[in-house]
Amino acid sequence: MKYPSNRLGLVVTVSLIALVTLTASTLGSKAVGHAWPNFTDKSSQSVCMDGTCLEVSAFQRRKLYIPQDRLRQDQVERHVLKTGSKATDIDQRIHLFYNQETASLPHCERCQPNEVLDLVLEQYGDPDQIAIYKRQETGETVTLIKEEDMASFLEGLSMR
Repeated sequence: MKYPSNRLGLVVTVSLIALVTLTASTLGSKAVGHAWPNFTDKSSQSVCMDGTCLEVSAFQRRKLYIPQDRLRQDQVERHVLKTGSKATDIDQRIHLFYNQETASLPHCERCQPNEVLDLVLEQYGDPDQIAIYKRQETGETVTLIKEEDMASFLEGLSMR
């Protein structure tokens, strides 16, 4: 009589699926996402002027419950392309990624993106990752700045 054990396994499987579904619907996807092994939580803010934007993003990344200090290249590119396609009058977008819970832009009226960049660097330090979005006649491009080139890139943008 192997049928009762198979039915028991089916009942347990269905019960687990129902429990996960119930948890997802009552707690929301964010709470459930934190329970799964691979999860990335991002928040972003940007300031734009004269065709250039500076976007500051905070992220928390876990893989198999272990915190990760960087986003994967495909995640960065997807995020940059998604935000870059929103505004049609923006030719360049500079994305700074910080591995922390939140990173908000400092308040600065009528500031150019490079002035806001100085305030962000003063408040949060150097970012963990940098990506550049450019819209050209040939299409959209996303360039990730290598870790060893980040300091010189930031100096070139900054007013320091």
